[in-house]
Amino acid sequence: LLQEMRAIVTPIPGTTRDFIEESLNIHGISVRITDTAGIHSTDDLIEREGIRLVWEKLNTADAVILLLDGSKPLTDEDRDIINQFNNLNILPVINKSDLDHQLTTGEIESFFNKASPLWISAKFGDGISELKDRIYNLIVNNADEIDGKVMISNLRHKTALERTTNCINQAISSLNNGLSPEFAALDIREALDALGEITGETVTEDILDRIFSSFCIGK
Repeated sequence: LLQEMRAIVTPIPGTTRDFIEESLNIHGISVRITDTAGIHSTDDLIEREGIRLVWEKLNTADAVILLLDGSKPLTDEDRDIINQFNNLNILPVINKSDLDHQLTTGEIESFFNKASPLWISAKFGDGISELKDRIYNLIVNNADEIDGKVMISNLRHKTALERTTNCINQAISSLNNGLSPEFAALDIREALDALGEITGETVTEDILDRIFSSFCIGK
């Protein structure tokens, strides 16, 4: 998803113990993703504590990508763990599509009434583009269930929204104080212009300079 080497990866269970968090932009939405330890039984005290923290993290997530190894059949332990995911907003993903399949789509669908699994190959990148689409749809379709907080990833947008808020508050204050409606109208016009800087309806040389200052153009 990040298109870069972010964490140590080995075939040895327990390689990932601490949370690894990064942000990425998916179709205009800023998404904070957290890679966690795999969930399984272990006698290692440190690894067991890491897995306990995973369950705490899952309960606060807006959505959960359940990553399964498609080259191995499910064990009884796997089934017990998957059954505990029923109350979460789940996107099941089956990795290693480039190897012989030991899992079936129907088998995973039987655990989740709404979610059909997506096959990917992290090694070769197959299905990653579709994975981003599925994450986006999962967020959009469950927007009403998310706490409503808005994340702004662009400083220019943040400045424009702050200016919009200030102008609207000034317009309300003018009307409450009995000033001529023309004063409020000017504030509303300025608020609309600020929003237009985000939507592209308002474009000035200063805005263009700020936009293109973040681009690196080869010569």
